[in-house]
Amino acid sequence: MFRKLLKRELTFPKMKAKNRDEMFEIFAERAFKSGLVKSKEDFYKALQDRESQGSTEVVPGIALPHTKHESINETFVMIATSKKGIKFHGFSKVKLIFCMGAPKGDPVYMNLMARTARLLKKKEFVDKIIQSDVHEDIINTIFSYEERIGASEEKGLNNLSLVILTLNDEDAEMAFPLFLELGIRNATILSSSNLYEKFYTEIPLFSAFSFAKQKSYNSKTMIGLSDDEKISSKLNTLLKEEGIDLWKPGKGMLFSIKVNNVFGGIN
Repeated sequence: MFRKLLKRELTFPKMKAKNRDEMFEIFAERAFKSGLVKSKEDFYKALQDRESQGSTEVVPGIALPHTKHESINETFVMIATSKKGIKFHGFSKVKLIFCMGAPKGDPVYMNLMARTARLLKKKEFVDKIIQSDVHEDIINTIFSYEERIGASEEKGLNNLSLVILTLNDEDAEMAFPLFLELGIRNATILSSSNLYEKFYTEIPLFSAFSFAKQKSYNSKTMIGLSDDEKISSKLNTLLKEEGIDLWKPGKGMLFSIKVNNVFGGIN
């Protein structure tokens, strides 16, 4: 994500601004010169308006000023550092600033905010950025941490089947041992309600019918993993031996889905 948005000219190692207003002016000027905003005045005001709603100093020493505004042409991020600190709000000073802008309605904006917030929790990352003396140090640090997200050397389990079985409450307990018998691992049981229960009991027109109250639509959903590609058929056979015919109305449903890159769990 940062590889697409962060450019050398959008980084400010050792920014010389004395306070928040000067910092916002520098950000606005650079955003305008880079073609990211239509008006530097509008972007500057948008940043100030956001601050008036509450300081964007997320933790002491780190600020995340941001705004969504019609004057912004495309989503971007600018990063500034200051070893001495820039006066930001009251007596506070910030040493690391991520400034973000996005057009209204841009779906990337929230993803960028979430990823940035997670990175800023890492003390090692924050310290390394603040100590950066040149543009390339900031960029390389950002990219190296981002690569750790998608470049893990650990491989997940592949070619597994996710087994999903839903049964009404009356039959569910009979099916639990079958998961163990077939070696379906990571078995998990979820309590749920059939959609038809809500349909018949909560919609006034249908809840008036007495038959809607004569049957329970509560159900159990069991999920688990198997490396047997025929697991659904085998489980269905055992269910029939227990007198559970899924083709009968109201009994339930069974299916499996091929899944890859499964991490964790109990074998």
